[in-house]
Amino acid sequence: MQSKTWLAKRTELRRVRNQAIIKDEIKVQTFYKNFNEGFTAPADYATEDWNHINPNGGRNQGPETTLRRLRDVHQTFLKGAREPSRVWTSDLRLMVWQWEL
Repeated sequence: MQSKTWLAKRTELRRVRNQAIIKDEIKVQTFYKNFNEGFTAPADYATEDWNHINPNGGRNQGPETTLRRLRDVHQTFLKGAREPSRVWTSDLRLMVWQWEL
């Protein structure tokens, strides 16, 4: 069997990367659909290390705790709140504290 050419390898890597991007986009769209519906559906996009910091500075960790809190607020004072149908840009900022003893 002949080894893959450089172009074939590059094409395969691009296909795999594009599939990963599509899966991530589906997860984001599922999150926003769930947001618009008050977080009533299963959270297939959530990971065990979900760390949610809400706009008021509160923090929830893990999918069960986070979803319980999100459902509470989205079925009371945020009921009917909707997010845009498409995310045009996103920004992620990490804060790291280093404690010296």
